Order: sequence, then structure tokens, then C-alpha cells
Amino acid sequence: MIRPLATFCLLAAMAGLGGCTTLGDQATSAQTLMVGLPKSDLLACAGVPQRSMVSGGVEYLTYVSQTLEGSPGSLGLGFGFGSWGSHVGTGLGFGYPLYGGYAESRTCEATFTIANDQVVGVSYVGDGAAQQNNRQCYFIVENCLERLGSNRTDVVR
Repeated sequence: MIRPLATFCLLAAMAGLGGCTTLGDQATSAQTLMVGLPKSDLLACAGVPQRSMVSGGVEYLTYVSQTLEGSPGSLGLGFGFGSWGSHVGTGLGFGYPLYGGYAESRTCEATFTIANDQVVGVSYVGDGAAQQNNRQCYFIVENCLERLGSNRTDVVR
């Protein structure tokens, strides 16, 4: 079954309104779009990196984005009907799970390689880079994409 959002994107693309992209798609595009960006612009849009290192005249600036999403579970409501011999009964019950729900952590580390005071490469590592195709990495490069004018308004969050 096709999801409503996918149907909308397909119809929009067919109508010439442009396709929908995900946050992960934008983060993947940033790996190319940001090459050539001056180091001063990177610092202005991404902020101060969590780590930095210089080796052989090349500088590495690493930014980290983490998130924790979860749900404690949900309340339950039950209705029952039964009989035993000639006795008939009904019941209504409420419940709260003692366990259940979920918690999911995502992390992305984006390392920008700087040579001659400009970005020459962008790499992503971490479970947030692998899950959902770089979705968590988007939050590192989001402001830079806006600065470059490439952050589209039809991004699927």
C-alpha cells in the first residue's frame, strides 16, 4: 500500500512541482555542496566544532549531533464478555504497561577536512549516519545549507 506522503510526492513530481527530498538526502548533498566553502563560513554556519585536529597541514573539524527518541508505551483499554454455566458477565479494564515502549538513540559525527582554509571533504560516521540515510547528520549541516541557498522547502522531515 502506498503511503499518503509518497503519493503526494509522486503526484507533485508528475505535476512538475518538484520532488520531495528527505533530511538524509539533504545531508548527503551537503557532502558535495560544501566542498569549497571557506573555513570562516563553516564556522559561522556550523559553529565551534566539538573536536579539531591538524595533521600534515590538513585540519579536521568534527561536529556531533545526537538525539534520543522514545515512547513510554501506551495505556490500554479492554472489554470482555464471558459466561460460566448459566451466569453471564461483562467487564471493562484499564491498564498501563510495566514494560514496553521504546528508546532509540542516534548519533552522527561529521568531519570536515580543511586545506588552504576551505572545505575539501565531508564525511559522516555513527549510527545516525547509517540509520535513515544520514538523517541525523542533517542537523549538523542544516544552517550551512540555508546559507548556501540549497535548503529546499519541500524537505520531508
